[in-house]
Amino acid sequence: MSDLSLQSMLSCAVGHAQIIRLNYSKTLTDRSLAQFSSSTLLRELQIKFCSEVDGSFIKDWVADKAALPLAHFAIRGNKNIRDEHLEGLASVCPSLTYLDISQCDGITVRSLSSLLETCQSLRQLNLKLFPQCPLEPIAKTPGVIERLTYLNLHDCPGVDDSSVLPIFQRGAALSTLKLSGTQVGLGTLECVHEGACPQLTRLEMRAVKGVTLKQCRSLREVRPMVEVKVVHLPESTQSYWDLIKTKSEGVKRKDKTKKKESNEWKKAKEAAAEAEDEMDEAKTGEE
Repeated sequence: MSDLSLQSMLSCAVGHAQIIRLNYSKTLTDRSLAQFSSSTLLRELQIKFCSEVDGSFIKDWVADKAALPLAHFAIRGNKNIRDEHLEGLASVCPSLTYLDISQCDGITVRSLSSLLETCQSLRQLNLKLFPQCPLEPIAKTPGVIERLTYLNLHDCPGVDDSSVLPIFQRGAALSTLKLSGTQVGLGTLECVHEGACPQLTRLEMRAVKGVTLKQCRSLREVRPMVEVKVVHLPESTQSYWDLIKTKSEGVKRKDKTKKKESNEWKKAKEAAAEAEDEMDEAKTGEE
């Protein structure tokens, strides 16, 4: 779909759409998104991995003094969006409860701090692969930890047992915590074991060194309502992504082997069919 066609479609949707999901679009632009500054219905906007979006549409919303009812906002994987683009987001989206700014290399703790201070309704936060340790602004901003029900810190730098401690001390409403690929260890399990985060139902600690399946089973005995997701990380593996890479290479090798076997089988069937034809021709000649 061309940018012009998409812009025309979105123009029609401005006064009607409540949910818009345009993930992985290569034609979506900020100009198309700027139209929604006048929307009174839009509650969810997902524009993950949209290569042509740079975030200037948010500045247009602010300039238009928009007041969107947006509650769910996901801009994951948009490398062009930077701190300056997120300034003023809370002023135009005062009802924001879910924010996904994961895998956005241009967003730092500067704009995160500003958002946490002004988005008083924020309950769910996805910070997977955030370029800096986000726990300091989360811990320092009053009321943030107490409000959060979902927090994804997957593969964030600087996240360890000591930095995540405020989450366990004050996260009374937290139900999902994702810590895969971080530096947390037994200290985190012990906090949960001792009753931290009483509403917790899902804890992800995939590829975390020093944590065993036996220790996780022990936690399940004490807190049966907590689903613990763990993947063993071998000592020779440096990070979660090394593990994923190793596994994907293994899958590729397996696929190549299967493909090779499949090709060989196909050739064998063709050869057998040719031999059968030759035998039939020979029999016909004898007759």
